Amino acid sequence: MIKKLELIEEWKKAYRFWSVRLSLIGSAILSAFFAFPEIMIDVWNSIPGDLKTYFPAEWAKWIPIAIIIAGVLARLFKQKKLINNETPSDSPRKD
Repeated sequence: MIKKLELIEEWKKAYRFWSVRLSLIGSAILSAFFAFPEIMIDVWNSIPGDLKTYFPAEWAKWIPIAIIIAGVLARLFKQKKLINNETPSDSPRKD
């Protein structure tokens, strides 16, 4: 039997959830890699050499994926403080 999908109570505040933010940032970077590879190479070349030593070029393709995974992991934790001290139920549902 298929369950009916329901929105969380705080769906209007979803843009404040770290899980949503990280997923969007990671997806945007990953999309940019595919859509504008030449621009992404220019961005990489504009990074100072000192910083590049910490992040080899081979790792660049994994950065957006790591950000997306961080977004999934962020979904597992409650956010203690938001604007106006509101606490969303940004934790797994107990249905």
